[in-house]
Parts: sequence; structure tokens; C-alpha cells
Amino acid sequence: MAGTLGTLFGKAAENVIVTPHHFVLVGVAGAGLLIIAVLVSCIPVMRMKPKAILSQME
Repeated sequence: MAGTLGTLFGKAAENVIVTPHHFVLVGVAGAGLLIIAVLVSCIPVMRMKPKAILSQME
């Protein structure tokens, strides 16, 4: 995978070094995107009143 990404960015496959710092960066970015996606998807439900939510469940 690192070799493929390296060739996309113009580096030779043997010169690509993936450090644990890169894994942490990708994990933090993924977690951030996940949290943002969940919060955005919750906005319509959070704007509704509890009675309206329960009446739609019937």
C-alpha cells in the first residue's frame, strides 16, 4: 500500500517510509470525520420535539 501511494506522489516505492506517527494521524483524522458525520446526521432528530419523534414510531 505504501509503495502504491508513493508512486502516486512521485516517489519510488523503496523510498516510502510509514511511521507509527502516520498511523496515528490517519486514525485521528478518521475518528474526527466519524464524529462530524454522526453529529450532522443527528441534527434533524435533535430539532424535533420528543412527542413528534414518538408519534412517528407508530
